[in-house]
Amino acid sequence: MGRTTLAMEHAAPQGIDQASRRPEICRFRDARRLCILMLLLLAIWSNVRAQSEDPYCAATPEFSQFDFWVGSWDVFSGPEYEQLVGINVIEQRAGGCLISEYWRNAADRDGHSLRYFDPESRTWKMFWVSFGYSVQAEGSEVQAGVMRLQGTIHYFAQSIRTGFRVRFTANEDGTVSQYAEQQNPRTGNWELWFDGLYRRSSTPESDH
Repeated sequence: MGRTTLAMEHAAPQGIDQASRRPEICRFRDARRLCILMLLLLAIWSNVRAQSEDPYCAATPEFSQFDFWVGSWDVFSGPEYEQLVGINVIEQRAGGCLISEYWRNAADRDGHSLRYFDPESRTWKMFWVSFGYSVQAEGSEVQAGVMRLQGTIHYFAQSIRTGFRVRFTANEDGTVSQYAEQQNPRTGNWELWFDGLYRRSSTPESDH
């Protein structure tokens, strides 16, 4: 399909241009088939171009549910969210089908996640990896601006896998709250894992 599309993108405008320079060509019976073929190629080429400019994910509302989180952020924690604990860069990729996350904390350790909306299960799926552990979770939009995902966290060295859940909330002042808990593998109780506030960064990270 890639080669055909490329050929049509080059051939169709050239044929159209030639026809525009010699509009009388379609008046001759021997050239009518050529004119019809050119018109068909133009229609196909226009349709392909329209599809490439309007991909499925960008045109599907559910894929935009996490848009409030897209951007470059300074992340704060602490009782009053006064302590800068890291930076986070959230980007849309693959024509709006994927959201990528790049995290770097105050100790200069990084983490990365990918998440996307699955049209079949109607849920968001997330996979995160950082120093010594990973998270797999899925969930959905609870209400506009509130996303909740749940799954497991896996600590590699300890061979521990336990429950994990996280909530993202878009606040009225433009900040975003992230509240995450993990399940104590011994007691089964849910305990705080991370409570952070995202504020828009004035110096976007670009070297990841």
